[in-house]
Amino acid sequence: MTSDEWLAAHTVKRATTATPDFAFSHTFTTDEGKIYEWGCLCTSLSPGAPKFSSAAVEGEVTTLTTPAEEVSASSVWCGVLLALFAAVFMY
Repeated sequence: MTSDEWLAAHTVKRATTATPDFAFSHTFTTDEGKIYEWGCLCTSLSPGAPKFSSAAVEGEVTTLTTPAEEVSASSVWCGVLLALFAAVFMY
């Protein structure tokens, strides 16, 4: 895979960090229940020819799925009774 093909197939995000903790955070838009592969590589400010770089770290994560809300019979009956009372008191 050429570098152009790799860049077309992946999302690359960069963050500038600072001492003492070098913390960073990224936000992504994802699909539910999908497995995403990720990687992280720390370099000095010149990623094309860095003076310093770390070992690459890779992994994968599965996004959460939103559980379906269960509609119980009691909530259906509450809605029916509410509609019935509204009809009686409106007329």
